[in-house]
Amino acid sequence: MKKIRFDTMTWTGAGLLKSSLSRQLIEQHADIKEMGGQIIIKEAWQLTKGRTKLVCAVRLDDGSYFNFTRTIQLTTEAD
Repeated sequence: MKKIRFDTMTWTGAGLLKSSLSRQLIEQHADIKEMGGQIIIKEAWQLTKGRTKLVCAVRLDDGSYFNFTRTIQLTTEAD
C-alpha cells in the first residue's frame, strides 16, 4: 500500500487526479451518488491489482459532512 501524495503534485495535477477519482467513486458506489453532495477526497492509497483506497467526505445540502472510506477499481478511459 502506497500513499498518494497530493501535496507533492502540481495544483492542476492533483485537481485532475482528485476529479478522476471522484468520478470513478460515483460510478462504482451508487450510495455515494444518491447523497448528491460535494465529494472531498482527503487521502488516497494505491493498493494492488489496480485498486485505490479513498478516505473521503461528502458535504451534504444541510452543511453537515458524511465521512467514509471506500475502495475503488481504477479504470482507464479508452482512446
